[in-house]
Amino acid sequence: MGFNLPGKSIQSGTSGHRSALKLVETIGTPRKPSNAYGGDRTWEQGQKDSGGTLNDTTKQQRAYEKEMKANDPKWNKRDDNDWKKRQNKINASLGSSKVYDTIDDKKTVTQTDSRGTNEVMKGLGRKNEKTLLESEKQAENTKRDGLDDEIDKAKENENLDERDIAQGKLRESQAGGDDKYTGTVVSRKVAKVRGAINKKQLSMRENKRNRLEKRITKRKEKGKNTDKLEKRYEKKGGDLSKTKNSENNSTTTETKGNKDLTKNGNKTTFL
Repeated sequence: MGFNLPGKSIQSGTSGHRSALKLVETIGTPRKPSNAYGGDRTWEQGQKDSGGTLNDTTKQQRAYEKEMKANDPKWNKRDDNDWKKRQNKINASLGSSKVYDTIDDKKTVTQTDSRGTNEVMKGLGRKNEKTLLESEKQAENTKRDGLDDEIDKAKENENLDERDIAQGKLRESQAGGDDKYTGTVVSRKVAKVRGAINKKQLSMRENKRNRLEKRITKRKEKGKNTDKLEKRYEKKGGDLSKTKNSENNSTTTETKGNKDLTKNGNKTTFL
């Protein structure tokens, strides 16, 4: 014999019970730990792969950043050799492909001159202050890293003009545009020649686009097909949308002018 208990049945449960069941269904099995930002493994995996040093290295990095910012609010971590070396270790532990360009300690020496006591780059003109300070070299590397990224992006997008513009800026820096003592005498001369080649390529491409624009315009005026010429124009970095917009604006202006002439003519006629 069964008994009917007052209130809601066990199957229906309370609203709180139903919410809990729904939450369990929604959550399901525990989520798999996600990879660390920029890496190909979890933080736990990185800690293990680093031999148990990742956490300590990260703490050191954060403490170093805090100290440097307190000493100099304008401090740039990407110009700091120590920061970049430590960050490379962290990135390697997490499987990140990002590697900062650092300066080997063997390439610098402590020197006191008119610039003060600094770490300076080794070289034949070091004692005559004709080599860069380590801080200057770091800033130079940071700028060039950014230009390298621009070049890679332009190549990926197959944009020849953007590639040559970025390469030209890089060659200018390598030729001594930022500091006359960068690199060596030979490397500066080579960079200058390569930069001139970039400028020449930009100029040649621009001239070819101008000639193609004229040919396309003439063929359109004659009602001829321009598909092949337009493809060549785009291959040389030309933007057909700008050309078409220019044509549309010209047509609109011309049409408007004709309407004004017609109105003026009508007024003259009625007068």
